[in-house]
Amino acid sequence: MAHLIGSAVRWAVRAGLVAGSSIAVSACTTAETPPLSRYDQAAIAAGRGPLDTGTYPNLNIPQKGAAPQFSNQERDAKLAALRAEQQRQAPGSTETAEQRQRRLQLLTDEQEDTLDAIEGN
Repeated sequence: MAHLIGSAVRWAVRAGLVAGSSIAVSACTTAETPPLSRYDQAAIAAGRGPLDTGTYPNLNIPQKGAAPQFSNQERDAKLAALRAEQQRQAPGSTETAEQRQRRLQLLTDEQEDTLDAIEGN
């Protein structure tokens, strides 16, 4: 009796696996393309956004620059103009080494005082 129940259960499991796999296979072999989502339809209507075409992009096309490259002469001219503007705005430091050392010491002391206040010391 137990043998008959066991074989019936095995038969039912096998039938279920066969039915499930046939449904899965039939779902994968549909020839129709899926309908476009609302997002895809809106993107097409607006002429923007990603669109799933079902193909891979060709990544072998060489990229083009967005703007022409500077020549060395143009680069040097732009750098000279930038340096001239920088010198006009901050012509240089008149601070002595002793003044600089004192300023850095004040900054260090201020940082230590701030950390002590944060840590509650």
